[in-house]
Amino acid sequence: MSADVARTDDAVGVTGDGSDVRSRVRARWRRWRWPLGVVVVLVATVLVLTVLSPRRSSVPLDVANVGDDGARAVAQVLGRQGVDVVQTTSASDATRRAQSGSTLAVVGGGPLADAVLDELAHARADLVLVGVDADAVARLTAGRVTAGTTGTVPTVPLDAGCADPDAVAAGRIAVLGTTYVAGEGATGCFVVPGTTAAAVVSVVLDDGRRVDVLGSTDLVTNGAVARDGNAALALRTLGRHADLVWFLPRAVAPVVEGVGPQSLLDLLPDEGGALTLLAAFVALAAVLWRGRRLGPVVSEALPVEVRAVESTYGRGRLYRRASARGHSAAALRAGAADRMARRVGLPRSADGPTLVDALARATGRDAPSITQLLHGPPPSDDAAFAALIHQLDQLEREVDRS
Repeated sequence: MSADVARTDDAVGVTGDGSDVRSRVRARWRRWRWPLGVVVVLVATVLVLTVLSPRRSSVPLDVANVGDDGARAVAQVLGRQGVDVVQTTSASDATRRAQSGSTLAVVGGGPLADAVLDELAHARADLVLVGVDADAVARLTAGRVTAGTTGTVPTVPLDAGCADPDAVAAGRIAVLGTTYVAGEGATGCFVVPGTTAAAVVSVVLDDGRRVDVLGSTDLVTNGAVARDGNAALALRTLGRHADLVWFLPRAVAPVVEGVGPQSLLDLLPDEGGALTLLAAFVALAAVLWRGRRLGPVVSEALPVEVRAVESTYGRGRLYRRASARGHSAAALRAGAADRMARRVGLPRSADGPTLVDALARATGRDAPSITQLLHGPPPSDDAAFAALIHQLDQLEREVDRS
């Protein structure tokens, strides 16, 4: 019977459950189109919000930082005035971008490495040093600007007190930072009363480049730029050329105690938390929608009588659909061996060699050929599988005739 079933399946071209690929794809699409649609809409919303949302930063003096210690306000105003502001944290990239006729702003009060100072000294752009270390200022101005003896600027506003057009336009500034002493060829503005130390110094180097030294980062931070004439001085000094390179050396950023490295959540946009909650809610709703409980299994009488041969056909179709030739061959060999064992009078507990010897005596075949037929390797293709079925059928007929 097994051989007949296999030959019948080959003749009719069984395709599993009777469906084709196209119908199965359509059925799966109808079942999954709504969950997939929800996922697509959610992903598209996240991408749109990520692309359209402006970049945010919490790094002090960063042009994308909207906090009080950031510099976004100055960068935005300069941008509206036609100045192209580009931020970088690499000294080599900064000097490469800062060509002649542009401005290179070095922002930050940490010490700069010798290699960084060497690159900045060879930059062809005008320099604006904002709150830079006093040793770096002296080196980048060829020693014409040195640290003031008074230390820091007092909290009272300072008048310009010089003829520099930028300082005159600012009028007075309210800052708290480092003071400098203007040497030969340098102009000091906003001098601390009773001293020679100035909060702002400008100098023109021998190669024609101008270097402006701003002793306080309050002139560019969001929280202090609007005080007195801070904004006027910062915008005029930084917006002197159409291109501004904002060099923010991250390598020398101070280490804050108790603050570890950024996690993956810190890299998400501001809307990341809300979108994560939305995604969790949508996923929960999908689970509740698609995961309805079906209840316990209930056994009931079939409405029609199913013939035993239908189960055989169904199992054969499943085997064919899965290309399970090895499993099918094992089932056929086991069934044939059980039937032939009963015919030669052996119990079901008889082992393989005993059955092979009995079949060899009954049919006159040699034992190795019977062993190969009953216990050999699985067929490699459909042709070998059909040959195995034919050989098992022939061996059963020989046992019946014995």
